[in-house]
Amino acid sequence: MKPFLIGLLAGLCLLSAGCGKEATPPPPAAFYSLHDTTGKEIVLTKKPEKIVLLSPAFLNIMHAAGGDFVAYGSSPSLDVPDYAKGKVNLGYSYQINMEKLIGEKPDLVIGLKGLHNPLASSLEANHIPLVLLSISTEDEVAQAIEIMGDISGHTEEGAKASKEFQKEIDALSQKVPDKGMTCAVIFGAAHAVMLAKEGTIATETAKILHFQNVFAKEGASEMHMMPFSMEDLMKKDPDILFLTTMVTPGQEKKVFEESLLNQPAWQELRAVKEGRVYFLPQNLFLSSPGIEYPKAIRCMAGQVYPEMRF
Repeated sequence: MKPFLIGLLAGLCLLSAGCGKEATPPPPAAFYSLHDTTGKEIVLTKKPEKIVLLSPAFLNIMHAAGGDFVAYGSSPSLDVPDYAKGKVNLGYSYQINMEKLIGEKPDLVIGLKGLHNPLASSLEANHIPLVLLSISTEDEVAQAIEIMGDISGHTEEGAKASKEFQKEIDALSQKVPDKGMTCAVIFGAAHAVMLAKEGTIATETAKILHFQNVFAKEGASEMHMMPFSMEDLMKKDPDILFLTTMVTPGQEKKVFEESLLNQPAWQELRAVKEGRVYFLPQNLFLSSPGIEYPKAIRCMAGQVYPEMRF
């Protein structure tokens, strides 16, 4: 055989990944990939069949996107919807039963950024991917609807639900007059009272309704809350005061009586004198209402503008 033919055959042999050896097939394409709220990239090689939702706020988002789940985190104020009945309850969202969760052998877990970050190492050790999302703002909820639509294989349904969600919120925002009114959001727990800055359901709802939170830019920028100060509140003297708590429903006023309502300075505030102090219900403002965000907007708007229909 001539030398040039030998060289040609050798070259062809090398190009075919070795004589007598089969070419290695390319890796399968991923079903879906995303960067969650923490910036971490999650790659799903196939469509998840057993999804766990760690926050009750995710339930109606996943349902609106056309998806399903096998287990969920609950809350004291959750009215379990029909589509969640019969599914595994993992306990309260802030106290997830990890043994029960891992026992479900999910192929994807969706949790809240901040609250569920500590669960990451345990889930990773059990080879369970975790997606952490924030859903405090309308934009975050809209994005979560689309993500859950994509993850569950219902991309078009998720995109449609997200668009309708944003359209409804925009309509409500446009309906409310912008009078340049100021507000403060006071959060009461069993042993502390705080002032809300930005990134809470109440403050974001107020922003949608054109109420300017006087404490939005106070204190450390990365914190959603700051210590309560009657002196600071009197200096700002906002037009509206919104009160919200995480205590047992029906006990809301008791949380504020000693720290606020019984103080002489409280009675001097403009909002108190003019009757613009409003209690916000836990089921809409303690944690994200998810797809029912418009209900929170209607609730707050209806309190401030009772003469209008929302």
